Amino acid sequence: MRRTKLTSSSGIYKIQSTVNSKIYIGSSVNLKRRMHEHLSSLKKKDHGNRYMQRHINKYGLKDLRFSIIEFCTKEKLIEREQYYINTLNPEFNLCSNAKSVLGTKHSKESKQKSREVAILLMKDPDRRQNLREAAIKQFADPKQRKSRSDAMKIRSAKGENPMSGKHHTEESKRKMREALKGKRKGKNNPMYGRKRIVSEETRQKLRESSRIANMKRCKPVKQYDLNGTYIIAYPSQSEAGRQTGINPNNISSCVSGRLKTTGGFIWKRAIK
Repeated sequence: MRRTKLTSSSGIYKIQSTVNSKIYIGSSVNLKRRMHEHLSSLKKKDHGNRYMQRHINKYGLKDLRFSIIEFCTKEKLIEREQYYINTLNPEFNLCSNAKSVLGTKHSKESKQKSREVAILLMKDPDRRQNLREAAIKQFADPKQRKSRSDAMKIRSAKGENPMSGKHHTEESKRKMREALKGKRKGKNNPMYGRKRIVSEETRQKLRESSRIANMKRCKPVKQYDLNGTYIIAYPSQSEAGRQTGINPNNISSCVSGRLKTTGGFIWKRAIK
């Protein structure tokens, strides 16, 4: 789907086919988010607009062009959308009347029905498998992972992260643990049967990172004879133990002052 430069403002948008010039007119309080919702649903082949979904199944996503017709306030969205529906007669729109769910509050009964339908859908093994495969495919793409990571960082910086400043209660944590018990074992584990492929370049980076981290943790020591004459310095207590055959724990005790000598030598901490 080709698109013009998008913003998060509210307004009226158009989706048009380059093959037959058919169009769809819509409105949204967040144009950028709405475009991504269309794109995601069409990719998954579960878009609510059957005309547009059939068209994409035949011609592909690259055929559609997303563009902004007009920016307007939230209060004017339905009025302006109806104007463009009447003026342009969009072929992809299922309904000739503009409508919105903005500000609509669902009743408890409606919420309960939606919850029951969602539970039934998630009990379908084929649907769960499709969702699992889609998630694996998505996260296997480095560009997708980076894009999601960058988007989350930006949202967190703006304070828009839904969990920003929030913490799960102990009761909530317990329920999550109970819900996951036994669900991630064997074939239910998303990594089951998959071999992690790590390039040699990545392995080298991991080794170098580990080496630097170990160097930062190392505590260099100096070795003296019993007369206080300096002998040699070692980069770490472990290395001193390897080269002298003296237990590194005893060297550590000597350095910290719990022992005066060990292995017939005096040991002191060296300043890096």
